Amino acid sequence: MTITNLAEPHEVAHFLYDADKPKGQRAILYFSASWCRPCQNMQGIVEQLHRHANEIAFGSIDVAQAPTLAPAFGIKSVPSLALFEDACLIAIIAGEVPLQRLSHRVAAAFAGVTTSTQ
Repeated sequence: MTITNLAEPHEVAHFLYDADKPKGQRAILYFSASWCRPCQNMQGIVEQLHRHANEIAFGSIDVAQAPTLAPAFGIKSVPSLALFEDACLIAIIAGEVPLQRLSHRVAAAFAGVTTSTQ
């Protein structure tokens, strides 16, 4: 599975709300911008997380190309990750986060522990 680039609201809607997906579907949207140095650093971390989290669908949104999408999900800064279970937003992880801490926060969020920070 690859990280899906998303730029249009209908693409995000299909990515999150696909009726063919099984119940319990988990997804992460990674919000970044090409001009953002921390985003460039986080890109490799997100790719590593993606390689180790086979059961999670990953999407990527460049806020410069899709400026309306970040506010629609409560994203106030980049880099940020929005975590979803069954198309419901369960957590936002903002800022540049090391892989080990990010993995822990993602696991905690999907286990039902609130880890949303902005």
